[in-house]
Amino acid sequence: MTVVRVRWQGCGTRFVCLWSWAAALLLSQAGRGEAPAEMATAGGSPNAKPYDVGAIFAKGNKSYFPMMLANGIDHVLVGYSGSMGACQAHEAWNYPNMNMETITGWYRSDLRRRPAYFVQNLVQCGYIVRRGIHADGIESAEQRFDPIRAVLDTRCQMGYAEVRASTFLTRSHWLVHRFSVTPHAQDMAMQFFVRTPSVSALRVEVSPTASRAGCLDFVVVGDGWPATPGRVVCDHPDAKRVTCYNGQSGLEVPLRGQSEFTFAVQCALIQDVSGGAGREELDGEFNYANRLQQHAAEWEKFHAHSAICLPHRGIDDVYRTSLYVIRAHQHPVLGGITLGGYPDMWNNGVCPSDMSFGMVALMGANRLEEAERGVRFWKRCLPHLASLLREAGLPHGVSAPWDLSVSGEGTAAPREKILEMKHVETAQISLQTWQLYQYSGRSSVLKEYWDCLVQPLEFLVGHCVEEFEDHAEIIRSSGPNGKERIDGKVVYYPNPTFSLLTTIEALRGACEAANLLGREIPPRWRQLLPKLERGVERNRFEGVIREARHPNANVTEAASQVGLFDARLDKETLLAHIRRFTSREGFLTWTNHGYRAVPWTMCDASAALSRLGMEGAGRYVEMAAMFTTTLNAFPEAIRPDGVYVKTWYPTVHGDFVHAVHLLLVRRRQDVVELFAGVPADWGPVSFQSLRAPVGLIVSASRTDKGITATVINDSDRRQQFKVRAFGPAAWEESVALEPGQTASLPRAR
Repeated sequence: MTVVRVRWQGCGTRFVCLWSWAAALLLSQAGRGEAPAEMATAGGSPNAKPYDVGAIFAKGNKSYFPMMLANGIDHVLVGYSGSMGACQAHEAWNYPNMNMETITGWYRSDLRRRPAYFVQNLVQCGYIVRRGIHADGIESAEQRFDPIRAVLDTRCQMGYAEVRASTFLTRSHWLVHRFSVTPHAQDMAMQFFVRTPSVSALRVEVSPTASRAGCLDFVVVGDGWPATPGRVVCDHPDAKRVTCYNGQSGLEVPLRGQSEFTFAVQCALIQDVSGGAGREELDGEFNYANRLQQHAAEWEKFHAHSAICLPHRGIDDVYRTSLYVIRAHQHPVLGGITLGGYPDMWNNGVCPSDMSFGMVALMGANRLEEAERGVRFWKRCLPHLASLLREAGLPHGVSAPWDLSVSGEGTAAPREKILEMKHVETAQISLQTWQLYQYSGRSSVLKEYWDCLVQPLEFLVGHCVEEFEDHAEIIRSSGPNGKERIDGKVVYYPNPTFSLLTTIEALRGACEAANLLGREIPPRWRQLLPKLERGVERNRFEGVIREARHPNANVTEAASQVGLFDARLDKETLLAHIRRFTSREGFLTWTNHGYRAVPWTMCDASAALSRLGMEGAGRYVEMAAMFTTTLNAFPEAIRPDGVYVKTWYPTVHGDFVHAVHLLLVRRRQDVVELFAGVPADWGPVSFQSLRAPVGLIVSASRTDKGITATVINDSDRRQQFKVRAFGPAAWEESVALEPGQTASLPRAR
């Protein structure tokens, strides 16, 4: 029997204040199962029981968080009072919920030419159900996100009304709320309003006159802020302008019997990167059916490139939502994938290493247009990054800081600081470029983005590598996350493994790219590659690779780079890393933060196990999926008291998508493996049009009766490889395909 995860979650207002206490109590009873049998080789018991995370994660009782709706241009936070209060009270600085308001969305403008780290929250919108001179409160609420339609469905049981709403956001900047309301009393109405956040320096100025019936025009203004026009429209014939119960100007619709109507908000302030386009004008007439059709077409264009069917524990729902989250965080023109999770999403820029997770996820999911947009972001950044190095007196290549603005701007730093930064960030530019070739199979990618491949290496090889007679090392850099300190001072590691492995893989990609294109690279680069590989062994103490060349250093945390880029690391070191990160409850977590569980590390472990052909990868995907919210949101971590930290964290969503891909299809040397990481008890599984290196598009299905597959060579060169299917009636076939050819497997005997 297939177990389908229930995604509806009720959340009553009367329990809000008790949430943290109740969560802590439930969590204290949870997770008492031992490590699974699959990880017996990693130090667990061979007779261990499956994970037990307790009642708070049981069916229908997962932790609730509001949904982040976005269209890739503007981001909308959709939630409501009575549930938001259960989330660490972080909404306290967002709005004072004093008047029975239901906050439905935040709408922000997109300033594409502003090199700022902080993108400002622009507009909140919401509604109030009025009953006479009173406002109805929410007794209970349920919410689910449909990743197939990219629509958020909300149901609120008010004191005297039942409210259902479907919410979506189009690329033309319409935030659409389709309401179906059933009132249970006389003299009832719904009021809809817009305003700026209570902490914002901006304000909403409503036009004293309406441009037409059922319309509220406004402008967002503030010191140093260009006036931003906006509009609220309603398609109910009796909609009228009012002063709402909370004192805001808005529109009101009378509620007489069951009725359906639409409130929609548009807010435009778009400045094109090229500088040639003017401000986008507000649309004219609003038609709900047309906007819904437009939204469905926009989402279908993104959604149709590939698909998976993996219903076990709702993994496919989490997968689809994760792709939505990655798309929402990618700038539609500039291409960078911003770092951040709710409630911090708008206060973040672009981090190269975090962006890699979303990039590889997009590539494997056959979203090459979005993936190439990400590499194009780095190509646009190169001149600026090079200028920062020259200002610091460093003559070679480019270096990427940990944080860049959404427009790719970095902050100048002195020479010493640049040389001691996490060099893994710089290597990510080369690695993302090489991976785009790997997944597309097109040599034109290497030609177009050659500078993205080699300029980071010019810096790394020219300034950061020390060469010895028989090996080479990274001179030094800060630790795996750049935060390690002793007595308040940053620790700088000799030959840091994290930076060393990423430099090796970037250099390996550049050498192979030069061979493919017949281009010249410095001869020293080819000579340096085996020396750097021997440099990894200099960090081996007591049988495992450490974080640096020191016997007291911890086991390296480079599992993420093994999973992302197939970095060369031995199985013993990976298992030692997993053991170190495994808590007494069996969850993976960081050892220096005090968190109870970190889904990010679970996805890292799964992807790394898949890359090395080891067992247990599927169980870590299963473990990570347990820690999503009712709306399939991943946090960065879970605190001991049950609070989810940084929900809708795009890095974790990208890591999850990539880990799922490797369970379904992965290439190990000259073998394409199908379903190698999918446990037998997950039941029937299938996928369509996922990508695997080099430029292969693969579809496959596994049922009790057997496994079938189709492989298309989408690259620009002939390929020979084997396809090996794991599961019932396993098989292996040798395949040779010209560009554009297709093989249906297994072949008839």
